[in-house]
Amino acid sequence: MDFSTFENTYKELEKFVDDASLEKINRKVIKQAVEIGHAETVSLIKSRAYSSDNSKSGRKGARPSGHAGDNVPKKVTKSKDYGISGVVGWDRSDRSEHFYMKFQEFGTSTEPPHQTAKHFIRDATKNSQDEMQAIMSREYEKALSEVLG
Repeated sequence: MDFSTFENTYKELEKFVDDASLEKINRKVIKQAVEIGHAETVSLIKSRAYSSDNSKSGRKGARPSGHAGDNVPKKVTKSKDYGISGVVGWDRSDRSEHFYMKFQEFGTSTEPPHQTAKHFIRDATKNSQDEMQAIMSREYEKALSEVLG
């Protein structure tokens, strides 16, 4: 048996475990990946922010209570269409204080465009992709070795 690639390991694991066990392993992997992606996203948002103290920026009365980087949402969900998935960042239906992070800012004649959370999350995924791949490989190989004895 060739377990040199992630795909081969996963296919082999599918042969030996039931759907419930596979779902449990996938949830564990995705939860760890979401934590890594969340930490990287928070780091990128804070490093590219204009101000570390948001109480001094924006219009008085319209300032959120905390920094957007400290309030990045994350969740692991299960859907009928996609199975288990992880989400880091704001979605279209978000109504939190930091809902503005989901909008694209194109800039004006005096202000350059700003990056949205989508860009931070994309960059975070690029930066931590190898680490996430290592987690998947490690967890699937561990589960397969437990099954095979």
